Formats: sequence, structure tokens, C-alpha cells
Amino acid sequence: MKNKAVILLVCLQLHAVAFGQKEGLSAINKEDLKAHMEFLSSDLMEGRETGTKANDLVALYLKTSIMRLGLKPGDTDYFQHIPLVYHRNSMEKSFLKISDAGGNETWSTDSILFLTTGNRTLSTEGRIVFAGYGYKNETSGYNDLEGVDLKDKIVLFMSRTPEMIMNGEGAASLSFQSEESKIGNLFGSGAKALLMVFDPSHSIQDPYQSVLAQLMQGAQIAKRNSSSQSPPFIIAIIKPNTADKLLKTGGKSLSQLQEEITETGKPVSFEVPDISVSLNAAVESHEFDGKNVIGFIEGSDPVLKNEYIVYSAHYDHAGKADNGDVFNGADDNASGSIGLLETAKAFMSLKKKPLRSIVFLWADGEEKGLIGSDHYVKNPLFPLENTILDINLDMIGRSRTPADTGSFFGMDLNVTDRGEVMLYTRHESTDLMKIISGSAENTGIKVIDMGEDIEAGGSDHESFWAMGIPAIMFHTGIHADLHQKTDDENRIDYDKMEQVIKLVFRIGYQVANQRERLRIDNPVTE
Repeated sequence: MKNKAVILLVCLQLHAVAFGQKEGLSAINKEDLKAHMEFLSSDLMEGRETGTKANDLVALYLKTSIMRLGLKPGDTDYFQHIPLVYHRNSMEKSFLKISDAGGNETWSTDSILFLTTGNRTLSTEGRIVFAGYGYKNETSGYNDLEGVDLKDKIVLFMSRTPEMIMNGEGAASLSFQSEESKIGNLFGSGAKALLMVFDPSHSIQDPYQSVLAQLMQGAQIAKRNSSSQSPPFIIAIIKPNTADKLLKTGGKSLSQLQEEITETGKPVSFEVPDISVSLNAAVESHEFDGKNVIGFIEGSDPVLKNEYIVYSAHYDHAGKADNGDVFNGADDNASGSIGLLETAKAFMSLKKKPLRSIVFLWADGEEKGLIGSDHYVKNPLFPLENTILDINLDMIGRSRTPADTGSFFGMDLNVTDRGEVMLYTRHESTDLMKIISGSAENTGIKVIDMGEDIEAGGSDHESFWAMGIPAIMFHTGIHADLHQKTDDENRIDYDKMEQVIKLVFRIGYQVANQRERLRIDNPVTE
């Protein structure tokens, strides 16, 4: 009889879990996803850049949405305030000036894209050295740096390498790996400032039409009173006509110099005669508060309610360009933010709340360096020692289209097909991986295990990893519209979005309702 009673109790518990999941799953629907998406990815939200009024408006939208759902505030007003300071390059006060041998200014421009933004204005002046591609290859012996003195010089160099030109590689993008290596070598040789120009055979000529402009025209955000310092050097990208102005006294244009390198296979580096250059990278700053939006659902068990599962997603994006183009970020990351709203609604629809408490964190400033999630884990509203898992959603709304070919910043596009989603995990828990596998099977979605290394930057789950807390991230991959003005709601696969949200609800529901705490059998030590 005792054994029968135990079996009956287990069956009743399994039935309750299955019924509870069904309750929550039925609350997740595409109509709500579309309604939220139309607002969050609207041009009126101006790209949701941290530090803007539009970003504050989105935070208010999220707050009022979870108030309507009935979540309790994580802090007194659902906002966790983050003291921040904003730094941005000022085009009005930045310049490049050319002076002749007598010190007389002969030409100037403010069309210069500075790639280094710190907390103060940087200025420098000096002689110009043209260093070809700024490239050296120990195997072939080609070396643009040989025979020229770069110490305390401002160095002008072209994008790509001779091998890339010969093979027709990288003509439509920028290889960060290659350029980073070149920049390191140039500064290592004593250069005090660098001016890069897209080489004449590159499809991009105007730096303001590149993805770099979208990244650098946005504000650089830092914690107030942080120890971060301005870089001690200037790196900028100039237009080809500016490069030709700098090379004029050398007697050849940029395209002529590239042709000479291609024809001879030899460097043509030289110090430009009879001119000097002044650079001013002006920075404007102001202080403000960022906002994490936090709400929670208290667990139903008097003991286990003191343990927490965190769902996280960032709601900020890249803002808008100086020409007025808006980067709406429908996938990045309105999709993840909406995923949290729908997951919260699913949990709130349950007649019996889960045993453990569920925390929902909409993080600000992810695009500026995981600022919001880093602030949360260093100033937690719920004890980190009792936080057993973070489930992070970042870009969960796209499926592969015929346009998704090529690369993004040198990385191959890897957006998933319909019915697929990527999982980033450290595999800390065998039990968790089984829950994910079973939940995926029940949801009808294929989970592609990517391990822990994210090719394209990072996301907010890494802030939890840094504190030793197990975390996983779901992501549908890098597509052609990433950080472009074309990342709009009409590109979203709402069927897939709904699938992913149902998947993460199932996972959190099961972890929250286990009597035993999630077993960590493969802990990761930093």
C-alpha cells in the first residue's frame, strides 16, 4: 500500500506539472508578440539607445506592462537605477588640418570618423608617413613598415592586405582580425596616431556609409566615477579625397600608390614631404541614469521561494545615425525583451505559482558593454547565492532568408533555419541539459548546442557567468540585417519566436518546480 501511495503521489505531481505547463503555454501567442513588436521596434523609439529619452520611454513601457501583469517590483519602482556618464565624439569640434612647411593651414575637414572615444578630448600633431597597407608578412618578406621611421609620426594606411587584394577577398567588409594585427604593429613601431582609409578597390569608400559609423556615432557609456581612462592615442578613418590631400606633396594619389604595390609586389611607403597634420578628437559628456527594469513572481513554497531563476534580456539598441536612419533592432533585441514579457505572462497565468521565485530582468546598456547586467550582479536585488540559473534571450526572432549570405564584420552569417535555435551553455549541469532536451522535443524545436564561445561579441548571461552563476542563452543567429536599419519587424519569424518562448517557459517551469535544487556536476572555475 505504501508503494502504491508513493506512485500515486508521483503521478499526481507529474499531472500537476503537465497541467501547469499547459496553462502557461496557452498564454503565449503571436498576436501579443506582434503588438509589442510594433511598438518596441517603431521608428518612434529611435533605436532605443541608452541615455536617450526614447530609451527611457521603452523602460516605462516595460514597467507598465509588468505592472499590468501583476509582477511585484524588484526595487521600489521596478527600476534599478544605474549611474552613468555619456561620452560622444563631437563632429562640430573635431577636425583634421593640414599645414605647409611654413606652418600655414592649407586645408581642413571635419569628415573624419574617430574610432577611439574616451572621457576627454584628444589632440595631436606631427608629420605624416604613408605606410601602404600597414602590413608585414614574415613568410613572404613583404613589409610596409621597413625603411620608414614611424616613431612619433601620424601613419596613413589602407585597409586589407596585398594578398587579400590579389585574391579578391574582403572587398565588401572589414576584417577586424587583420586590421587589429596591423594596428598593433603600427603602434608597436612608435606611431602616435593612425589614419586608415578604405583602399581604392574596396566597395566601401565613405566611412560614414559603413557599419563602423553606426557603431562609433553612438555614445560611449561608462559607469560614473569608473576607473576607465581615455585611450592614449587616436585612430580614425578618413575619406579617399582626404587621403589624396595628405599625399599631394608626395606626387601620387592613393589609387596610383595601390596600383604600384599591385604591379611590383613591393611596398611604396614614405614620409610625406613639406606638410604636417593636426588632429582633434573632441568629446562631449554628460551624466545620466540608466535603468534596469526588474519585476518578480514570488514562489509558492515557503522555503523554496527564497531561491530564484532569472530571465534576462536587454532592451537597448544602437540608436540612430546622424543622417536620421533609425536602427530599430526588431530582432536585436526587441525580440528577447518581448520574449520576457510573454514568459512573465505565462507564469502569471498559472493558478498555482511555481515553487521558486522567478525574476525578470530587462537590462539596459548591453550594447555599451553589458552595463545593465553587470550592474545587477554587482548590486543584486535578490541574493546571488540563491540564484540558481539565468536564462538569457538575445535575438530570438529570425530565420534564414536568401539574403543571409556573406559576413558581418568578418564573421560568417549563421542565422538558423525555421524550427531551429542556438543554445550557448557551459554545460555546468547534466540535469539542466536533460531538461532543455526534453523541453525542445515537447516544443518541436531543434536546439543547436554552440558551447560557450559566442563569435559575435557577448551578451548578458556572461555577467552571471562572471559571478559563478549557471546561465544559458538562446539566440537564432547572425543575419544580414544585424545593426542595420533593415532590422525591422517585417523580417521577424513570429512562429519561431513563439516556439522559442514556449521552450524557455518549459525550461524555467521545470527548474522552478523541482524539489531538489539544480545539480551542478560540472562547475566552471574562472
